[in-house]
Amino acid sequence: YVMLHELLFGKYKSIRGGGKIKRMIIKQEKELRKGADEYIAKHGLPSGTDGDDRGVNFPRYVRVNVLRSNTEDVIKLLDEGCSANPGKTNGGPVEESSKSIIYADAHVPDLLVLPPSASSWLHQSHEAVKSGKIILQDKSSCFSALVMARGHSNDGALADCDYIDACSAPGNKTSHLAALVHASIRQHCGQDEKVNRISPKKKKKNSKNISKSTIFAFERSSTRFKILQNRMDLLCPTGDKNSTTAATVSVEPTHGDFLKCSPTDPKYANVRAILLDPSCSGSGIVNSPDRWMEDANNSESATDDDGGNKNNNIS
Repeated sequence: YVMLHELLFGKYKSIRGGGKIKRMIIKQEKELRKGADEYIAKHGLPSGTDGDDRGVNFPRYVRVNVLRSNTEDVIKLLDEGCSANPGKTNGGPVEESSKSIIYADAHVPDLLVLPPSASSWLHQSHEAVKSGKIILQDKSSCFSALVMARGHSNDGALADCDYIDACSAPGNKTSHLAALVHASIRQHCGQDEKVNRISPKKKKKNSKNISKSTIFAFERSSTRFKILQNRMDLLCPTGDKNSTTAATVSVEPTHGDFLKCSPTDPKYANVRAILLDPSCSGSGIVNSPDRWMEDANNSESATDDDGGNKNNNIS
């Protein structure tokens, strides 16, 4: 019990020392933290804990995957969930009507903000998450693709080019970039205009057609590459030729180190931007539900095939 308390509610959120019991607990760490976060979201921190309870009041961020759904439908779905699962924060009163607590984030398009108690019922087993309609992605994680997209846009429309995501797995940022490209093309070329893959050299100056963008998603770890492939199949339905997504953007998972790909390869001739956001340990993140209730496959401790940490990609 002392070890569990130190791991879940202690000042350092870790078990000092070693031993067989510690190893047994650590094997179940993700499930234990998930259960603790659900309890905290409903009831607040247990009395007598050493933990900092500031993170309990952080909202639950949800990014709408516009490649699979739309904001209006997702809000209706989440509104039902909030109404059916009213929660308490830090032992306080039950939160107000869900109509007043689900709102659009002021900075990130298609990012919804829910009350902290939503973490108790909105997790990986939720149908909207399993179907790829929404992604449980913290706001800070959304800035990488957004900043690159806006910095590489032309009058609000993303430039006609391809992209490289240098450190892709598990794929949340990759799918976000795909969604931004898709939304931009649909908005600026019109819903009914034809979207084709045209070589920049052959593209007519006054043509209404716009080239389809490809995102080359690199991952050198075999284990994480499989995760990336599964996530892209779920979140980016570019394989269906009849889908609007397939007409605007495609994601090509690439098993390898982006530093070893040849810049003279004709395949990458149209690449004009690289998204480079290596995985981090999560240290310094206040709202632990976002760290531990995200995709269970997103293990930041995963190592590459050569035994190195993922951050070595830029060494």
